[in-house]
Amino acid sequence: MKLTKILVLLVAAAMSVGCYEKYDDVSPAVVYDDGVFASQFPDSRRVTVAELKAMFGTISNTGVNSSWANTKYLQIEQDIYIKGKVTSDDEQGNIYKSLYVQDHTGGIEVKLTNGNYLRYRQGQWVYVRLQDLYLGNYRMMLSIGGAPTESYNKAGEHKYYANSNLENRITIAEHVFAGEQDELRTGSYDQWKADPMSVDIITVTPENYTSVLGKSVRESMFGRLIRFEGLTHRYAGVANEQGVTRPGLKSGSFENIYPSWLYTDPRPTVTKGWYHWAYSVNGKSLYGSMLFVYDTSAEYCSDAGVYSMRTSGYSRFAKRNAPRDNEKANITAIYGIYAQRSDYTGGANDYASYQLSVSRVEDVEFVNGDAALLTDAEVEELTTDDMRTVPWIDDDGEDLIGD
Repeated sequence: MKLTKILVLLVAAAMSVGCYEKYDDVSPAVVYDDGVFASQFPDSRRVTVAELKAMFGTISNTGVNSSWANTKYLQIEQDIYIKGKVTSDDEQGNIYKSLYVQDHTGGIEVKLTNGNYLRYRQGQWVYVRLQDLYLGNYRMMLSIGGAPTESYNKAGEHKYYANSNLENRITIAEHVFAGEQDELRTGSYDQWKADPMSVDIITVTPENYTSVLGKSVRESMFGRLIRFEGLTHRYAGVANEQGVTRPGLKSGSFENIYPSWLYTDPRPTVTKGWYHWAYSVNGKSLYGSMLFVYDTSAEYCSDAGVYSMRTSGYSRFAKRNAPRDNEKANITAIYGIYAQRSDYTGGANDYASYQLSVSRVEDVEFVNGDAALLTDAEVEELTTDDMRTVPWIDDDGEDLIGD
């Protein structure tokens, strides 16, 4: 009996040692550079982000997405790839299932799955092999993803998506290859114009925004990580801390209010004033919007120098108090657009909403620090019961549309 026990222990010990040896022999993950990538894919040809977007053509007035007839996408059949730096970070939950990649010519979203920050860090080089993927357009923003897909929203309407997320890790591994860690370099617009390779994050200011993000070049800037300096937080259609309510900003025949939450499932959609960065109450999560401007006299969302900063109700900073009216801020964000149609002229016939998407709460730097934010007492005094009530959702978080 003792001999049997001894033999069992010896076998177990041998197996344990074998397991550790096997674990120690695991090959390290490949870190791709130009040479490694070329040796693995010798026939693949590099294109810039700008060249990739040019294959799609202009995106002006192409964001309707109400049927397959007006949902625009392009399947990439050539063996081509882009190389760029990661500019997004989804760790704090505001960026979701997206990896933004940027080279010296522009930036673009790659639609993946969640937890991208565990594999792809800001500033890290990545190679994205594009063959068989789809270059798709949703509300005039281009992205790279899987095949087009469709679904129904909670209002019973059909939804059309020009491409889909690559959720499968094996599929992702076939298309996205992690390279060396680098840094993101911030510089002036003049520096970038002189040497695009030397600046990753272009700085926009009150003095240069009309030229850096002018009508003729605006499309090329969508998807880039940009530092906006000297923005002013603005209330519109919602009472500020002084009890003053300015008119909302017009978007065609609609009026947008800020700061606010937005519920997109019912028809018509519902938006109400809100004094936090997003709506996150009793397990209910909705996007919040705050308005930052260079042009404080602007009347339309589509005017130059007007930006909506959208925050997910699932982000870690959703419950943060909104800033006071007229507070100054510097914001580092992905620059984008949300529009069914726009020719970038602004005004009554332009339906563009230019959006800023931040990865981290630290990407919004107020000149007055935390003193720029409303106090809890101010938020409580300003918030009405109507603002706290989300229609069509009951106290248990169940959606009541159609009931």
